[in-house]
Amino acid sequence: YGKISYKILTDEEVTKSNIQDLKSFVAQASINDVVIVFIVGHGVLDEDLNSYYATHDIDFNDPSKQWVPYEEIEQLLDGIAAIKKVLFMDTCHSGEVDKDDIEIVSEANFENDDITFRNAGQILERKMQLDWRQVKNW
Repeated sequence: YGKISYKILTDEEVTKSNIQDLKSFVAQASINDVVIVFIVGHGVLDEDLNSYYATHDIDFNDPSKQWVPYEEIEQLLDGIAAIKKVLFMDTCHSGEVDKDDIEIVSEANFENDDITFRNAGQILERKMQLDWRQVKNW
């Protein structure tokens, strides 16, 4: 590659506005450029099982303030000239959540002997699914 341009956000730089500002950075790419977006951090789900990227200044009590919906991250690559583009995400819940296959089983803290565990959101579990091979063997 003749020229490599990059933008790195770490720690306190990972804010909702700085992530949104990346759109103008990747928009500078031309049609033959390669654009790679690599995101590592915490992913969270809201009460409706929508996926969000947790920013450095996250407010767990009000997700609408600083959490970034995964759709906004995906849109960083939408509409740019570069045809070679890829998004890598290494976060909790970075895959698609099939809301029909998941159910909320608990939101409470729980204790195990002398240790109290606190979850930062709902505890999710996959709903039981019937496999067609199981039905066939009945």
